Amino acid sequence: MKKNINSWSNLIILCCFLFSQISHAQNPVLIKVAAFNVEAGNKASAEEIAEVFTGFLPDILTLSEAPGGDWIDRLGKQLNLDHRYLGSLSSAHHKNKYKAILSRFPLADKQEFTLNAPGKWNPASVVRAKINAHGIPLMIYSLHIAASKQKQGHLSQLINEVLIKDSSKNILLTGDFNHRLRDKPMRELENKGFRPVWLDFGLNVAAKTTVVSIEKRNRHGVIDHIFYRSGSPAKAVKGGIVDIDPHAPISDHKPVWAVMYYQQTSEN
Repeated sequence: MKKNINSWSNLIILCCFLFSQISHAQNPVLIKVAAFNVEAGNKASAEEIAEVFTGFLPDILTLSEAPGGDWIDRLGKQLNLDHRYLGSLSSAHHKNKYKAILSRFPLADKQEFTLNAPGKWNPASVVRAKINAHGIPLMIYSLHIAASKQKQGHLSQLINEVLIKDSSKNILLTGDFNHRLRDKPMRELENKGFRPVWLDFGLNVAAKTTVVSIEKRNRHGVIDHIFYRSGSPAKAVKGGIVDIDPHAPISDHKPVWAVMYYQQTSEN
């Protein structure tokens, strides 16, 4: 089969250890999150994509370039993610490039925002939905945007027209950003109070990539990310990039994942 299934056994052991270490805290909550650009389902079926996550079983899975039809329903059934939202705007009006959120928790306040600022292609979009995970209210965003050297690109538009109006304390911003952390638009995002999960567990992404390629030279870098609102009572305790066999790829991107730790407070 065209896949390279990552072993999650060490992660499961780690999660159990982390939970035992933080269980003394008041109502700690661990939430497993993953984001994946599935390249319109061109290289793998929903069932094959699900096999990548069977050892991890994310609580929240966000997708970029998701196919229409029943594709995300089939994926959700495989992973017991019973609550799903598929946007209606396909990136650059190409076929089967929708954004989606799959969740173990009910989804509320589902919305999609069109992004049409100057960039390499248009339109882009972001979908969002609100969940309540064991008492933690959390706004989830799934995006697919174009790279831009301009401050007025898709990411800047998202920051200044959408995120600025979202008063949610707990936000996860996930997807295919088409930007490395060092890019100016990403620094703008961090300056507005959003933190990449990589920093919390010390993963150096400078020499890594989330683009599947047989090239030895890393031209693309890490362009798929998970961010959270840094003012929230949250921290990423572990995460990473799932390796995909470039000789038998299931997508042209690699999935990214994180285990988020939240502590319930009176302000949640």
